[in-house]
Amino acid sequence: MRTKIKSALTLIIILYSSSCKDQGSISDPLIELNKEPSAAISKAERLSLLDTTIVLADTKSAYMSNKNLTAKEAKALLYKYFKEKGITTRNELRDVSLNSTERLCVDYDTIYQLQTNKYSGAIVSYWLGPADLNGNCFQPSKAVILNTIEGYKITNEEFIPTNYIIDSVIKSNICGYDYECGGRGTIRYWKVTLK
Repeated sequence: MRTKIKSALTLIIILYSSSCKDQGSISDPLIELNKEPSAAISKAERLSLLDTTIVLADTKSAYMSNKNLTAKEAKALLYKYFKEKGITTRNELRDVSLNSTERLCVDYDTIYQLQTNKYSGAIVSYWLGPADLNGNCFQPSKAVILNTIEGYKITNEEFIPTNYIIDSVIKSNICGYDYECGGRGTIRYWKVTLK
């Protein structure tokens, strides 16, 4: 009886190992899959580049200055600007027991220093929406802060779409990428020169 079991086990092992050898040819496509990352890199390299110029409105009273706007100043200016429009900060909505789902609030995000040969200031990014709005499809809005004779002033709200993500700002050149939330991710890279 033991001999029959040993023979049966030996036959099963031989059949199993021969079937594994036949499936070895199936692993060849896995080698092709290893080539995918380089194809993905070349796809990223093939993304189109938008290179354009935006002429800002309201620059007549703006001027150049060596003084940089600080993040604290930009935040205070942003909150004052939206308070005049009846929009409170996100922190104020939390402190007051109001229905925050129907009320807009603003929350400061980032400042990018800006300087051209005509004016100086910054680009401010901020979150504008209901207090409970979140997710990667919700991107910050952007506005320009110009240095004027009357002081710093927010102008040109939404001068670029919210799906344009800013990577860096060098003098008056803004670099970034166009992001589509629906699954495509980065659609193209862009460079915008402000004048």
